[in-house]
Amino acid sequence: MIAEYSLALYRLGLTATRKRSDGTHADLQTLIAPRSYRTRPCAHAPSSPRIALVRLTVRLSPRERQRYDAPA
Repeated sequence: MIAEYSLALYRLGLTATRKRSDGTHADLQTLIAPRSYRTRPCAHAPSSPRIALVRLTVRLSPRERQRYDAPA
């Protein structure tokens, strides 16, 4: 419901449980978008297979950067 009522232009959805027993995992594509990235935890942290770290870099326009850096 949070995603349905969100007024945000863009959404970032992260989940470790892509398939749910109640079938609501099918809603993810509608609420967020098709999956764009998939990884296995051990690919990023072989010594601790329960941890996955992924860094996403986003380029902001000068106006976006100004709004991002502004106090809340």
